[in-house]
Amino acid sequence: MPPAGILVAEGRFSFWAVVVASTLGSLAGSILSYEIGRRGADPFVRKWGKWFLLHPHHLDQAHAFFEKRGVAAVFLSRFIPGVRHVSSIPAGAARMPVVPFCVATVLGASMWNLTLLYAGYVLGRNWTVVEQYLHVVEYAAIGVAVVAAAWLGWRWYRARARKA
Repeated sequence: MPPAGILVAEGRFSFWAVVVASTLGSLAGSILSYEIGRRGADPFVRKWGKWFLLHPHHLDQAHAFFEKRGVAAVFLSRFIPGVRHVSSIPAGAARMPVVPFCVATVLGASMWNLTLLYAGYVLGRNWTVVEQYLHVVEYAAIGVAVVAAAWLGWRWYRARARKA
């Protein structure tokens, strides 16, 4: 979304068209995940769940949770990176009603998309200032990569030394 906001700031995209398109995309993906949960969670848990520490009673717990707090859970999950992509699966597994699920998804996703789009828009409007400090970010990223590579190399070396 931030890159789309930069393009909005440059006049290449319409702000509201991006909001609508991203919200519809979020809804489509969420409905797909919801259906995966609705159709596949029970058979998956019964066949493979023990390997993932999941048991059929977990599905009952999810159903009870989504019956009480499903709308709030779906809405709030749209603001949590990583969680927003998988939160629809337990909602579907718990057979949360589709209309409240879609309403919570549209509201949460549109607010999140607006926030990220606006952040990109502000970034795009101030790109000349950003460019002045971009080299600092580049040096920091290179430094982090070097330290991470050294740490991984050290761990690999120690592991090989222990085996030998």
